[in-house]
Amino acid sequence: MRVTPQLFALSALLLFLLISCTSIMTNTFIYEGIDEALAKNEFLTPIAQLENIKDKAFSEKDRVLYFLNMGMLHHFAGNYSESNVMLTQAERGIEELYTVSVSKLASSFLLNDNALDYSGEDYEDIYLNVFKALNYAHLGETDASFVELNRMHHKLQQLEDKYVDISAKYQQAMLMQLESNAEYEGDIPKFSPGTLNFHNSALSNALGVILYRYEGNYDDALIDKQKMMMAFSSQPHLYPFNPPTLQIKPADQQRVPVTLLSFHGLGPIKNASNYRITTFDNYVVVSSNSPIPFSEVIPWPSSSGYHFKFSLPYLQERPSRIHMVNVRIDQQKTILLEPLENINNVAVTTFELKAPLIYLKSVARTLIKGFSAEKGKQKMNEEITNPYLGMLAGFATDVAVDVSENADLRISRFFPGFATVADFELSPGQYHFEVLYLDRAGQIVYRNDLGIITVEENSLNLFESFCLQ
Repeated sequence: MRVTPQLFALSALLLFLLISCTSIMTNTFIYEGIDEALAKNEFLTPIAQLENIKDKAFSEKDRVLYFLNMGMLHHFAGNYSESNVMLTQAERGIEELYTVSVSKLASSFLLNDNALDYSGEDYEDIYLNVFKALNYAHLGETDASFVELNRMHHKLQQLEDKYVDISAKYQQAMLMQLESNAEYEGDIPKFSPGTLNFHNSALSNALGVILYRYEGNYDDALIDKQKMMMAFSSQPHLYPFNPPTLQIKPADQQRVPVTLLSFHGLGPIKNASNYRITTFDNYVVVSSNSPIPFSEVIPWPSSSGYHFKFSLPYLQERPSRIHMVNVRIDQQKTILLEPLENINNVAVTTFELKAPLIYLKSVARTLIKGFSAEKGKQKMNEEITNPYLGMLAGFATDVAVDVSENADLRISRFFPGFATVADFELSPGQYHFEVLYLDRAGQIVYRNDLGIITVEENSLNLFESFCLQ
């Protein structure tokens, strides 16, 4: 068969599409085997694994993702300085990318999110400050810990305004794209963020209580405890359990306060939900069957008879086997750790703030690109006399649109899912701490032996335990 210029161009296009798939699809294979290491509290193994594949697995657009992953792993490994370096790099990247992305929303509106720099999920940006605060506390730099907690509170205060601003920018970008089409006229949907149902973190305020108590600042410790209690009373959807017991002052002058923070489970991952768009005159119907049945009518300057599809990410919690956490002291005394924060719930709740924007942006992008592709197909069919080449051209165009609408499934993998706490008093001395993680049947899932713990006067006496399963 003679290779015509049209056939050569179409073949080259198909090859390009196949190669391009890898750049706009999320690669999760890089984490294979890591969960097994985490279940054994073997943190140096995944650190080495990700370092070895850094250049291949994490491109420049995924640098924030790399720093988030490494920052958390170093925290679990007790490498607090290294963790702070990584988490600070992640935080700076998130701040810089937000500034740049807002200024370039119009030019990037039609790009798949996978093709853009990963700028972190809001819960990642919020909780990285908590773990930086813990890092500084373990390093004896409590002033820096307070700075991190204040940064977290400030981010929460600014979160709703952030997405109101982004909504306006998206609306403007969509209008610019539509107005570039001479045939545009009619109603269009309006970008609007969801409602933020998380304003106050019990975990961060509990940490404030512990730090202020250590400094002897009992008035501020009381204020932070009141804030912690308010987190429970004002956000029952996030805190469907009783507040933990935290002492402001030592009840026994012969003893000193001791706090054990435990983190178990792993934060959520992203899955893709597939959507279909059916066009009608001046409106479209968007529908999906997963994760729940969904259908919506949206005004759009369209004509009837077209069908497009796209994918969106949604957060899915990773189940944990852990139901209860105890600490056993010197094989004699056992203390139950109380629930403090469901980080999974917070992750999902904060994601719901921007989910309507991701959805509508994807709908608009798919429609704009889809109708543009249909016009291109019509023009090609007019110019290509060979029916087989015309069919191949149409196929190539459809593949281009479909491939470009893969869901962005990037998310850090190593934030924990749950936090529990035990706050008690001991006489100064040395103790053997053993943290027991139990399932619903009361069977021990994991035994985290912390070894010999030294409890000292005028010391923070804050300890951590992990079971990331």
